[in-house]
Amino acid sequence: MNYKSFSLKLLLLFLFCLPSLANAQWVLKGKVVDEQYGDPLPGASISLLKVKGKGTIAGADGSFTIVLPQYISDSLEVNFVGYKRKIIELPKSNKDTLVIKVVPDAVMLSEYIVSSKREDPAYDIIREALRKRKFNNCDKLNAYEYESYSRVESYMNSADSSSIQNMRIFKEMRQKAKELNVPKDSAGHSLIPIVAAETYSNVYQLNNPHATREDVVGKNIKGIGIDDIDAAGELLTGKLNNYNFYRNYIRILSKDFSSPLGDGCIFNYKYKLKADSDLVEGYWCYRIDIKPHNPAALAFTGTIWLSLDDLALVKADLRTSKKTTINFIENLRIDQILTKTNDTWMPLRTLSKAEVVDPQHLLPRLHISYLTLNSNFSVNNAHAAAFYEQSLGDSVVPEIDLERRKFVVNANGVNSAPTAVFTQIDAMRNLSAVKQNVKLATVISTMHYTTGKVDIGPVTRLAMWNNIEGFRPGFAMRTNQYFHKNWQLSGSIAYGIQDEQIKYYSEAVYRNRDKNNSIWGASVNYDILPLNLVGENNSEWVNGNAFMREIYSTTTRWGKVSDRSPFYQQQYKFWFETDLNESLRQKISFVNTGLDEANDYELHEGNSLTYSEMLIETSFLKTRKKIRMKNNRQINVGGMEFPRITLWLAAGIKGLFKGQYNYQKVYTNITQKNINVAGLGHSFFQVNAGYVFSKAPFPLLRTHQGNESYLLYDRGFNQMKYAEFVSDHYVALNWNHSFDSPLCDRIPVMAQLSRYFGCRTSVYTGLVFGGLREENQKLLNEWESKTPMGLKSLTFDKPYVEVGASIDNIFRFLSVGYFERLSYNIAGEASGGIKLAAKVSL
Repeated sequence: MNYKSFSLKLLLLFLFCLPSLANAQWVLKGKVVDEQYGDPLPGASISLLKVKGKGTIAGADGSFTIVLPQYISDSLEVNFVGYKRKIIELPKSNKDTLVIKVVPDAVMLSEYIVSSKREDPAYDIIREALRKRKFNNCDKLNAYEYESYSRVESYMNSADSSSIQNMRIFKEMRQKAKELNVPKDSAGHSLIPIVAAETYSNVYQLNNPHATREDVVGKNIKGIGIDDIDAAGELLTGKLNNYNFYRNYIRILSKDFSSPLGDGCIFNYKYKLKADSDLVEGYWCYRIDIKPHNPAALAFTGTIWLSLDDLALVKADLRTSKKTTINFIENLRIDQILTKTNDTWMPLRTLSKAEVVDPQHLLPRLHISYLTLNSNFSVNNAHAAAFYEQSLGDSVVPEIDLERRKFVVNANGVNSAPTAVFTQIDAMRNLSAVKQNVKLATVISTMHYTTGKVDIGPVTRLAMWNNIEGFRPGFAMRTNQYFHKNWQLSGSIAYGIQDEQIKYYSEAVYRNRDKNNSIWGASVNYDILPLNLVGENNSEWVNGNAFMREIYSTTTRWGKVSDRSPFYQQQYKFWFETDLNESLRQKISFVNTGLDEANDYELHEGNSLTYSEMLIETSFLKTRKKIRMKNNRQINVGGMEFPRITLWLAAGIKGLFKGQYNYQKVYTNITQKNINVAGLGHSFFQVNAGYVFSKAPFPLLRTHQGNESYLLYDRGFNQMKYAEFVSDHYVALNWNHSFDSPLCDRIPVMAQLSRYFGCRTSVYTGLVFGGLREENQKLLNEWESKTPMGLKSLTFDKPYVEVGASIDNIFRFLSVGYFERLSYNIAGEASGGIKLAAKVSL
């Protein structure tokens, strides 16, 4: 035999068969189960011990299939959260399904048994993530900074309801949309652009103490109804769209949503592990589905991805359900991706979407998209404290650099905003029907009608009636920014047909465009006022909404004013105010006031009172950002987590401009709203306190705010008369709490109403501790003995108390409340009453 020839043939045969041998594979089928109970373990990881990257995930019933080389020599490694790792040798055949039994980990077993014997393994992952969140949370950093690009787009759906499709404004907009070739939704309906805004800013964050600075360096903004481009550019930045899910609550549209990674999240959410080896943005992650225990709660449904190594949030895809208790908003969705920077995680890309809807289908649907891209992170480079102080100086922000915008957006895999949308919005703004409706909306929201360089209003001053003046026609106006960028002049005039008196008001204000927002002002007025609006008696409204303050002032001067201790007031006032720093503002005023009785009260010789007063007002307000409007007025963004505190020091000067009294007063107002109370809703409170150190007539003391109208006010006391109690020392509290999740759902009949009307509930309480010292009580008694006014004093031993409750959100805007007076009840008069309010809230 030719051995050489045979060996060569054998070698060639081996080489020929080698690929076939190498490609020979077999399929291993198996199942992963709990050793004690035999329950399948979906999501378990099965992999080869020696060959890296070869493995699979168990399915919903714990089963798995893995393809292996025919002659492999290796072992299987099985991992599952809450269980010990198990390593077994590969079986030699695939005739039977391999059943792998794993044992619960002893360390995790105690938690596992306490919560539930059969709870999803996602709960153990979440618990461990909560333990590690302080290491992953960017709030742990001393300071950080980054660049931020934001894009806000809003479109109106042209698929109008039948009730409005024939209105002129929507006809014109639909017709123009066809000409402009605007984008369409999946159903083919035109999406009419309403707002398009792009901003580029540098953000600087200091965490201890907390301070933020944001410098807008580029903007491009167009919008229907947006006239103040500079202010909008400061407002629509990335800071409004950055959410930190490591905090307990996520504030969105003034609502606090429970975070899926916050304290107590396991009581708010259900978790389900869907996979334990998803690759997201280069990180291997657990994929966990979440949904709230209560579908109506302010919480999210969706998916979160946590990194395998440090259980940090890598991605969140969250949305609200149709049952979430939030008005006018549907399909709210937040997609966020985070990136690791210096052992912490920062938001890299956030996309928020929502639809604004009218439940009655009277108005078209609005689609809103808010994209934020962050880049160039730098951590722990803290600046001096003065660096973070907000500046209100004049700075013209240029339009955003288009090349820079394109680079930033494309680098994040996002399409650039179409430049055509800005042209389309301009075309819509120029439609005559749009201009008319924007003016109407402005009048309703500001109570002023703008024409040229002046604003006519407030419209509440145009006509009034009460039983002293009779019918009172009037006219009021103010100049706007088109008149002068620093000076503002305002005035009003009215005439009482019955009392034949001319009333007037004139004011001149100079607003300096400096970083301290300094203001000089002077005013003169002559008018009739009820006692509760004289002097400092309306301090409840110093931190209140300007619209509601005007409504309250107007309603107290309507009707039977003679029951409210009215006075004719002649007043001259001069003042200066400025910011001392980013949180403190101070105002110094000199006021000379003359009061003449309107109901024959003998206040002083000649039935008149004159006083001259120096007043120092200091207010504390912690805000996130201050924005200067085009008209030089300032708005404050954020800061609702802190109270606003205002302190007044007043001194009367006898003999100065006929002043008749020396006196000293100190009083304060502390207000905070939208306080999250353990996820049970939001509260508002205010405390008023003061002390008058001197002997003084009752108009110079404190007349507590009553409310005899049918309107409901959260400031003041809804069952107290307008002029009933007077104090020279007092502490007053107003508190109300609105339940975000409807409390009336617990009552069967109310639950039906809640589902039909979308109702919510609120509770109220009001307390006044007050009194008069003997010298001022004696003066009040003397005046009461001559002409009864109904004024009384309180005692600290017996406070005035009232409580109330209301059903809110009826038809999304109406509130009906009932209030009960618990002390100082008046014989023959009801102690309770019904109040109404129109409130539009989310």
